[in-house]
Formats: sequence, C-alpha cells, structure tokens
Amino acid sequence: ERGVGEYCWTLSSYLTYYIINNNSDLEHIAYIDSDTYFFSSPESIYEELGDESILIIPHNYTKRRQYQAKLSGIYNVSLVIFKNNEKGMKCDTDGFDAEMKKQKDRSKSAAKIETSDWMVLIEDEVEEFVGYKKLETDIKITRYREVKTVDGVVFHLVFNLTPFYAEGGGQVGDTGCIKNEKECIEIFDTKWETNVIIHFVKELPKK
Repeated sequence: ERGVGEYCWTLSSYLTYYIINNNSDLEHIAYIDSDTYFFSSPESIYEELGDESILIIPHNYTKRRQYQAKLSGIYNVSLVIFKNNEKGMKCDTDGFDAEMKKQKDRSKSAAKIETSDWMVLIEDEVEEFVGYKKLETDIKITRYREVKTVDGVVFHLVFNLTPFYAEGGGQVGDTGCIKNEKECIEIFDTKWETNVIIHFVKELPKK
C-alpha cells in the first residue's frame, strides 16, 4: 500500500540494519540521502553524535506545516547514524517496529480520504517544470480533482507548466499562489504523483 516515497523513506532504517547485521566488524553505519551536499568536512556530525548510539534529526516544520507530522512523522531520515552496540541495534529493531506501528496507525487515520476523478480542462499530458529558471510564470490549469479528508475538502491542481518544486528528498514542497485579475488562491503544498506535480489548494479559482 506504500507509495514510492514512503518505501524509500522507510527503507533507510531496514537497509542500515541489514548491512550492519551482516558486517559485525563495522563500528557504526551512516545513511545519508544521495542529494546531500557537504560544504565542509562531515566530521562535526560525528562530534555531535559523541558517546551516544543514535543520531537522527527532526524535520523542523514551520507552524504552517505542522500538519505534515501526522503523515510523515517528526523525524527526517535524510541523515541517520547507528553505532554497532546494544543500544544502537535495539533501536533499529524494537524501537523501529514500535514507531512504525504508531506511524501506520496515524497514516491510516489521516488516509481516510475520498478522491474524485480528474476533471480535464485542457488535454496536456506533460507538465513542464520551469522552477530552475523562473520563480513565477503564466500558467493554465489543465485538470483538477476534489479530495475530501478528515480535515476538510482540498483540491489538487495540475498546470501546463509550473515553477513549484514538489516535496521530495527530504525537501518540503514549494508554496505560493496563483492569481488572476480578481483573486489570489494560496497553494499550501506541492507533491509528486505519477510524473506530475500536484498543487494543493483549499478553493478553486472562480475564473
């Protein structure tokens, strides 16, 4: 039932456990996302770990994004370190299983949604991403759908092109707005889905 993103995020703990469990001579193991760039030596990370057995970092959501903790948890798996000792290994099994059960329960509760079919406005299979060169641009809504969640109704929009970068690799999705002559609609989140970027809004443009 997991999506590709959820599979990758939950794999980090299992992968580290598998490697260290099959290589007893390892003192510790670190998992780091492939798109992480270090501007200086990572030595300070190990200094931060010190005598502890586990290093993990929180998401540090802004107030507007606190709701995402219900779906993604409070910790970011882009960087985790486990020492090969009793405390480090115990977290990777008992602790992981317990937290995964809690997260599955939270996800099941948050996933009680009803999603309508896409309403196609313009036949356009490709949504071009222009965010590397532009922060704003003229767009057309090619399709939309209504989504009923436990917190209310939201709408998913797809554009013909977009400067919004979707959530991924530990980075939260871009936010902003779309506007015409008479209104400005807030985009409060963006996510990938089946090779398109979905823009989340609480209301549809009237025009």
